[in-house]
Amino acid sequence: MTTRKKPFILLSEAAGILVQVLTAVHAIGPANCTVVISRETRHFSLTNMTSQSIQANFDGSDDDYLVTAINRLAMEMPDLTVIPCDCPAERVVDRIGPRLNASVIPAPNAAMLDCFDDKWEFYQFCKKHGLNVPPARLVACKQDIDFHEISGELGLPIVFKPLNQAGSAGVQVIHSEQEYQKKIVEADDYQFAPLLVQQYVRGLDIGLNLLAIHGSITAIAVQQRDFPQNFGAPIEFLSSPELENAARTICESSNYHGVMNIDARVEEKTGRVFLFESNPRFWGSLSASVWCGLNFVEACMEAAPPPPQVRRLQSGRANVHYHPMVQPALWGQALFSRHGQRRRMVRFMMGDLWTFLVQAKSLRQKVERYISSIQMHFFQIRH
Repeated sequence: MTTRKKPFILLSEAAGILVQVLTAVHAIGPANCTVVISRETRHFSLTNMTSQSIQANFDGSDDDYLVTAINRLAMEMPDLTVIPCDCPAERVVDRIGPRLNASVIPAPNAAMLDCFDDKWEFYQFCKKHGLNVPPARLVACKQDIDFHEISGELGLPIVFKPLNQAGSAGVQVIHSEQEYQKKIVEADDYQFAPLLVQQYVRGLDIGLNLLAIHGSITAIAVQQRDFPQNFGAPIEFLSSPELENAARTICESSNYHGVMNIDARVEEKTGRVFLFESNPRFWGSLSASVWCGLNFVEACMEAAPPPPQVRRLQSGRANVHYHPMVQPALWGQALFSRHGQRRRMVRFMMGDLWTFLVQAKSLRQKVERYISSIQMHFFQIRH
């Protein structure tokens, strides 16, 4: 007897995040996945995780087309579930959601995205609600910066960040005026504006992942890894009452609805936790929590009504930086693991060339950030 596959339609502009969400969907059980994406569609002929792909613009110009396409699929598959994976997709669903004849997982509305997908807006939100954030300034463009004034106010090094870029794009840690001139002012390819200029915090990076339903947290996981000292270190999950309290403040104050990832850092000298930025969407290490027992995509589908207890992931280790094909230690998981979601996840990734290509691209970006972090580490030693 053939098991019927549950139908999904996933929307995403970011291939790396789409891979993570597809993997989480297939880990739940047999799935029939259609994807809507606006770029990198040439790779979809290589994947076995989707049944079909639809190319569309996410800027609003194709909204009517998407409503028609999704509703046509919903007629064929009445239990169709729509999953917006990233912020552009969430904005699409916020616009067209009332016109869809399919269920949609919890997702933030446009006002929430405006607040939490903008580094300056998030900084102001945190300040207003008494959450720890490094001192920062907003500048219109790189030419409007008085380096002596801003370095005197924030100290050195300082961090330059575009307001709404993802994946560390445009982020520069600057240690001197000479470096500022070379990497920011004189760099023709550095055209980001406006910019958040922020005090640098020395310490260990830590991440907060959550799902909230109308302001109430229903699933939460805190993760960290030893980076940059150990590039291949696995992600580890742990308990952090301070971060969980911050998450509760954020969600209750904004009536937040959907998943969110927050970047933070534990200050080296004091142990204080500083929040840096929020990503009101799924994140690039989603499969790590799936591996350790908390599938946020599955939690989204079980979110109404909210469960009486919060699902917490407070322990576990997962190495999701390398594809299973180059990790022989994982091969046995595909055959013998008693953890059903873990077994299904490894099997799909091992048999999917597209996943391998996307992860290889992501690994190259991680290596570039690792080199940058090592340079920063040596600067700290010298000073």
